[in-house]
Amino acid sequence: LVLPRDSALARDPTPLRELVFGEAAGRFGGSFSAEHGIGRANLAFYERFITGQERGLAGAIQDLVAPGGLGAVDFRVAALAGDAV
Repeated sequence: LVLPRDSALARDPTPLRELVFGEAAGRFGGSFSAEHGIGRANLAFYERFITGQERGLAGAIQDLVAPGGLGAVDFRVAALAGDAV
């Protein structure tokens, strides 16, 4: 998708991301993220589309492979690492 640089969606793609991820992940059972993990940009989608049970499993795996933390997201609680929950 190519947008003019001065368009509202180019400045803030949030509404477009909401629409696309809502359709792909919500309606069609697809994914909102891929190889590069969750990250800050997709944290709200992680909380929206991933169940508590799935987050618990992801957190347990994260604890096994990176006990000191890895990246910006705590997968278990769907918060930025270091944030109060």
